Amino acid sequence: MSTFTRSLRNSSYQFGSVTILLYFASWGIWWSFFQI
Repeated sequence: MSTFTRSLRNSSYQFGSVTILLYFASWGIWWSFFQI
């Protein structure tokens, strides 16, 4: 059970980090688009 919760927490952490990465990437693209 502990390994399941640990893997679940790890997957959720990876999903959150990927979401933040995509958010910053899209924000940077929009910023560069408006800077032109």
